[in-house]
This record gives sequence, C-alpha cells and structure tokens, in this order.
Amino acid sequence: MDEKQRQPGRIGHRIGTGILLLVCAVLVLFGLGDIRQGQDADPAIANAYTGKDWEQVKIDSPAEVRLIDLNTRAGGLHMIVMGIMAGVVTWMSFRKGERWAWFVLWLLPAWSVGVFLLHFLSERSPDFLPPPPMVSGPIFAGVLVVGLGVSARRFFGPQGKTT
Repeated sequence: MDEKQRQPGRIGHRIGTGILLLVCAVLVLFGLGDIRQGQDADPAIANAYTGKDWEQVKIDSPAEVRLIDLNTRAGGLHMIVMGIMAGVVTWMSFRKGERWAWFVLWLLPAWSVGVFLLHFLSERSPDFLPPPPMVSGPIFAGVLVVGLGVSARRFFGPQGKTT
C-alpha cells in the first residue's frame, strides 16, 4: 500500500469533498434559476408571506411584485456567489486537507440553519404551506454536516494537517 492509501480518513474525505462540491453546484443552479425567473421560480415563498396566490399578487400589486421579484433575483445572486466561493474553498484548500478550510466551510450549514430560522420566526399566512426554504434549509444543513463530518478524520486524525 502506498502512503496515500494509508492516510486516515482518505475515503471519508473524498466522499465529504464530493458532497460539499455537489451542494455548491446546487446552490449555483438554484441561484441561476432565481435570477432567470425571479419570484416565479418559487411562488410558494410569496404565497406564504402575502397570504395570496402569487398570480393574484401580480394582478393586485404590480409595484410590490417588482420589489419581491428584485429581492428574489438578488437572493439568487447571493446563492451563486456563496456556491462559487464555497466551491473554490472546497476544491483549492479543503480537498488538500487544509484545516482552516474545514472550519470555514461550517459557515454553509450555519447559513442553511439561519435561512430556516429566518423563515420559521417570520409571520406567515396559515392558509399556505410553509415556504420551501423551511424544508430545504434543514436538508442542506444535514447534508453539509455529513460532508464535513465524514472528512473530520482527515483533519484531526493522527496524520491530520494543521495548516
């Protein structure tokens, strides 16, 4: 067996890296969808907060629709930037076993939980289902924790790097 095959946590680290890169790609794709379609990409969010069907909101309040739509597109841009930045950290430093990257990437599950909490604590209409980020936030957080968790041995095992 060569040295690379004997490194502790090598398989877990590869799996973790793949999970993190996949989540980063999904963030970029979701962001592109939000930029391309605006609020039409996910009308359930507007339904939950306006208490009306999105199509009705578009008829009743065109000025508000423009504001909601702009906010959705800006959020899409934020997701793209977050996905690209986290992807670069994952590919350039986390993959190489640099410990600082493992710590920095914990911002992703923290952000996912934060998005969930933001929606959970906001006043929503009881007439509509909870907005999708209340479901996707915890799912993303869980997947990210698994990705970081299976890589932990690479960073903190007997051969873990300290950079």
